[in-house]
Amino acid sequence: MDARQKQICQQSEQLEAARIRFLETSRGRTAALAFAQQTRNSYRHAVLTRTAPAGEEIFRLRLIGSYRYLRRYIAAAQQPPL
Repeated sequence: MDARQKQICQQSEQLEAARIRFLETSRGRTAALAFAQQTRNSYRHAVLTRTAPAGEEIFRLRLIGSYRYLRRYIAAAQQPPL
């Protein structure tokens, strides 16, 4: 992945983080987690099958960035509290 592609993915991760924070604030953590799981699955499917809009490079990179953030968010949310 070149520098431009990394930047696109990072921007998408930041936007996804803001969206999840908004959902946590407005609808609660449980709803945000459910949204994250559903969205992660949809984005993964789109990227793997290259269905619209993942067939175009920039959208594919954006979906990958969002997917990466959602995957980390879900893993962190499912960790037992210390």
